[in-house]
Amino acid sequence: TAPSQRIHVAVVGNGLIARSHIGTLLARDDVRIVALVDVNRKAAEAARSRIAAQYGEADVPAIYGTHEEMLRRQDVDAVFVCTPDHWHAPISLAAMRAGKDVYCEKPLTLTIEEGKQIIKVLEETGRVFQ
Repeated sequence: TAPSQRIHVAVVGNGLIARSHIGTLLARDDVRIVALVDVNRKAAEAARSRIAAQYGEADVPAIYGTHEEMLRRQDVDAVFVCTPDHWHAPISLAAMRAGKDVYCEKPLTLTIEEGKQIIKVLEETGRVFQ
C-alpha cells in the first residue's frame, strides 16, 4: 500500500487490550501506528519497541502523556481508545471533535448522558465511529 493510502492511527492506552489491537494493526499494510498515548510511559515504550521491531527504528510512533497533546496532530486519521472505562467517552468525544475517526473499547459510556453526547457529536462531525 502506498504511504499516501495508509490510515494513520493513534493508540490511547497501551495495556492488555491495546497489545491485541496493535498486533492486528501491525499485520495490515494499509495502516500505520504513528502515535501512542499513555500516562504510564513504560507501557507506551513497550508498545513502541514492539512496533519498532516491525517498522524499523527510523519509523517509530511518537509517545504522548495526554490525548490532548496527540489530538493536535493533523496527520492522525483514527484513534483507538483502549483506556480504563471512565475515559472512553471523554477521549472519544475529544477525538471526534478534533476530526478523528474512533474505535472505542466497551463499555462505550458509563452513563446515558454520555451516550447522548456521543450520538450528538457523531451527528455534528460525521466521523466514523465503532
